[in-house]
Amino acid sequence: YKLDVLNNYSYFLSLDNKELQKALDMSHKTITAEPENQTYLDTYAWILFKLKRYEEAKAYAEKIISLNEEMSSVVLHHIGDIFAKCGNMENAVMYWKKALEAGDETEILKKKIKRLSLCSRVSLKSYLCDSASLREEFLPQFDDDGNQTLVKTATGIWSVTYNGENRPALWSC
Repeated sequence: YKLDVLNNYSYFLSLDNKELQKALDMSHKTITAEPENQTYLDTYAWILFKLKRYEEAKAYAEKIISLNEEMSSVVLHHIGDIFAKCGNMENAVMYWKKALEAGDETEILKKKIKRLSLCSRVSLKSYLCDSASLREEFLPQFDDDGNQTLVKTATGIWSVTYNGENRPALWSC
């Protein structure tokens, strides 16, 4: 019971982006006590994500996957976000689609899937880096709406600002 309270409070703090280090410390207690509890691992990974410690978050996301248990739509969505921040767009879209199938029908999730699926279908290779170079040299960045805000092209690395309709409005090098 006490661990559930710690986990829920930690997650609540992460949703508000408040006291993230305190949230991480509390969440760490839960995964220390129950290292294979998917819910606790997800909270810990999500707080690491909020702290922009993406590679560490990915390690915990991969641990969740390795448990081979059914995952909630929230956990699947989080794993997709973590993979996206780490540059693994193929896995990001796969987990976002699983989240959608599991019942997460939020508009933001649909936008993330649509944006990345459209880019691969239309083959915007000159605007998005190929996955091999992403792993070694470049990590794209995305805003909360799933828009890629840091883009690598043949002419350099660009910051992209989007307008209210989620369309690129300003490119700067």
